[in-house]
Amino acid sequence: MGTWIDLLSFEAIKPTLWIASYDQALQHKPNDESAWYNKACAYALQQQTDLAIEILSKAIALDSQKYRAMAKTNTNFDCICTDSRFLALLAEP
Repeated sequence: MGTWIDLLSFEAIKPTLWIASYDQALQHKPNDESAWYNKACAYALQQQTDLAIEILSKAIALDSQKYRAMAKTNTNFDCICTDSRFLALLAEP
């Protein structure tokens, strides 16, 4: 039983570990749009809507066509997909 709980706990903190990893990558390459995008995914998985949208906007600013298209179908954003700010980010300019 303890192993299963430990595994569930690890699954819950994975996005936090990913965010730390993306932070390190962005220190070395601040314009790495994939790191910004993946960091936004991690925040969305944690249901941190404000941060997910803020970070996603950075990825979209670097490569709008690619990351708008990806975000439209990425299930990591399901919990924020009805947020008006998210929808505005995905709208074509």
